[in-house]
Amino acid sequence: MSSGPKIPEISPSIRCSRRGSCVPVALSCLTQLVERRDFIVEGWISFGSSGRQEHTWMQIDGVRFDPTIIQFRRFREFSAGPRYESVLIMPPSQYLDRWLFQKSLWWHERLRLFGVPATNWAFA
Repeated sequence: MSSGPKIPEISPSIRCSRRGSCVPVALSCLTQLVERRDFIVEGWISFGSSGRQEHTWMQIDGVRFDPTIIQFRRFREFSAGPRYESVLIMPPSQYLDRWLFQKSLWWHERLRLFGVPATNWAFA
């Protein structure tokens, strides 16, 4: 019996339920992802008629991993489940390359506000 893919450990200090947490959480998980097996997905998520929201999630060994979906619980149709629309699927190294140019004090502060420990900052 397979135990399934190993999902990244997320520090208890990280605020996954906070709106806008998806990118900080993805960045904090990069060092735990496996190149050519795991991916970061940018796209849209929607719940019923609530409209689309930009969102980022992970694909771990082919399985969607979305620890920040709880940030959308305010939508009336949340219990009906999400509809995902992938726009860009990237291996961890490509996602990191896209964010390296963002290595700024603003991002350091944003990661800190979301509770991401400095030891988890892939680009710090």
